[in-house]
Amino acid sequence: MNYTINLNGLILDIDARTITNPQGNKITLRPHLLAVLCLLLENVGKPISREHIVNICWGGELSSPHALANVVYNLRNVFARLRTPNIQIVTINKFGYALSVEPT
Repeated sequence: MNYTINLNGLILDIDARTITNPQGNKITLRPHLLAVLCLLLENVGKPISREHIVNICWGGELSSPHALANVVYNLRNVFARLRTPNIQIVTINKFGYALSVEPT
């Protein structure tokens, strides 16, 4: 059974690790991108600390000091490539990140 989430018209297929926009453009997400996106989705609009994200998505140990920042950068690029300006990852200065989803 495929587990999918509709996020303002984007279809996130958890099992296939893909995200597809209404025009049919599909991007395959690497495991950490999917894990961070799912965590942010579970907490839409709520700030999530970097520490919590690292604990949940990396088991507490980053592979490099910039791994989380790189994942967030890549997720922002995914949203840009899928042309979804109403969905963004907001940086909470000196704390973490939050997923902002404006209704369409």
